[in-house]
Amino acid sequence: MGDVIPVLSVDDFTRWTTDLSLLVGTSRSWFRIWAGPKLVYTTFDTSLRADLYMNEQELASFHGHGAYYGGQGGVALGYRKLFLGVELTLMELSGTASTSATTLPSGGRSTDISGFVVYPAFALMGEF
Repeated sequence: MGDVIPVLSVDDFTRWTTDLSLLVGTSRSWFRIWAGPKLVYTTFDTSLRADLYMNEQELASFHGHGAYYGGQGGVALGYRKLFLGVELTLMELSGTASTSATTLPSGGRSTDISGFVVYPAFALMGEF
C-alpha cells in the first residue's frame, strides 16, 4: 500500500495456528481409512499506520482468535503405492475479531466470527 499512498503502511498480517489431531485408521493393499477428533486454535493481527512528518501513528488495528473443534475422516482407494483419497473435516468455530481505531469516536468494534466449517479435501497419494 505504501507504493500507492506513500504515507500509509500496513503491518504484516500475522497468524499463529496450533493444530492437534488424533487419527486412527487402517491400511490394506488396496485401501486406507482413517478418522478422529481435531482441535485447532488460531490468533491473528495486523495494523494500519500513518507516517506524517516523522510522526508515525497507528490509525487502526485488527486482531482476533478462534477455536475450532470437531472431527475428520477419510478414505483412499488404490493399488500398491498409488491411491486416490477423499477426506472430510467438520468443525465448529468459536471466535471473535475486533478492531480499534484512533479515528473512530467509539474506538473500534468487535464481532463474533463463530460458525460451522465443512472442509472437503481430495488427494493423489503416493508411497515411495
